[in-house]
Amino acid sequence: MKYSIIILITQLLLWGCCRSERSILESFYKALDGDKWEHKENWLSNKPLNEWYGITTDEEGRVVKIQLSDTMRGKVPANLKYLKKLQYLHLNCITGGISLEVNKYPSLKELRLNGYINLLTIENCPKLEKLSLISRYFDAFHIDVCPKLSTLELVGYYISDTTKMKLDLSPFPKLSELKIYHLALNQLYINNCFNLKKINIHNCQLEELDLSSQVNLEYLKVSCNDSLHTLDLNNCTKLDSIDVGDNSIIQLDISQCKELRYLYCSGNKLENSLIFAPFRPL
Repeated sequence: MKYSIIILITQLLLWGCCRSERSILESFYKALDGDKWEHKENWLSNKPLNEWYGITTDEEGRVVKIQLSDTMRGKVPANLKYLKKLQYLHLNCITGGISLEVNKYPSLKELRLNGYINLLTIENCPKLEKLSLISRYFDAFHIDVCPKLSTLELVGYYISDTTKMKLDLSPFPKLSELKIYHLALNQLYINNCFNLKKINIHNCQLEELDLSSQVNLEYLKVSCNDSLHTLDLNNCTKLDSIDVGDNSIIQLDISQCKELRYLYCSGNKLENSLIFAPFRPL
């Protein structure tokens, strides 16, 4: 009898949670103009949530993933954080424009946003490991207090000469992969990111890049930064591959890169200012 009561209480709690999550998704749908979505199969219906288009649930019916690609317009409601089991949030805003304040999402591990993202604030997400933002607008972007962030991808569509951007990633010491494309980024701070293994920066506006603290860096690609004239690779002893083509680097010292197997540095202003270390035999 005792165990039957426990099972009944558990079932009632799960039913209550599922009802609550259904209500949260309904507010999400309405806030982002869901009536105009092309793909909205079963949304707002009485069917199980895992039959709603783009929704994945666990065995208990709790939402663990939202993956949508559609015309979306509006602000993601704050109550989305009450999807306590949500681990993956993937939104591709093809047209329209959305704003998000991702604050205190307890289980979120991966956030992927693409398209017309007008505003993005990410704070206090203790389990967030991967962030990918491919957006036309980076004027209103902020991230803080995500201690497990290990992979960061920021990709713009074009560079605005009038808007310069600086990015301080020192609060993210577990960062291991960094990709930045097509941003008016002229200052990048990564001195506290000792676990970085892969850096890929293309078509930005960096003027200098200090990598002297990147003792674990293995792969480096920094290309098409017309203003980049200084690159400090001291202490980068684990670098295996370097591609620094089409910048304005005037001197490149790779004497500490004892593991180097690949080097591309064409399109710079090096002349005779390339300092080598002996290459390891293949």
